[in-house]
Amino acid sequence: REVYEWLSSHLERPLPPPGKVETEKKRGESNKRVSNKKLRSIGWEPYYSSFRRAMSESILPSFGFDR
Repeated sequence: REVYEWLSSHLERPLPPPGKVETEKKRGESNKRVSNKKLRSIGWEPYYSSFRRAMSESILPSFGFDR
């Protein structure tokens, strides 16, 4: 929900309605966390430290949103 609220405010769009979306998914209704521990163990570091920073500094400006 927090991601949707943040995007909604930065894109100046309404929040999507709450609840499940009724679509047929190929891989089911799962939401899995993925660890980057192995990548970090060999020296990899993400370019952006957070989702918000990546969106603000890279993705949103590429679509003309400069907030």
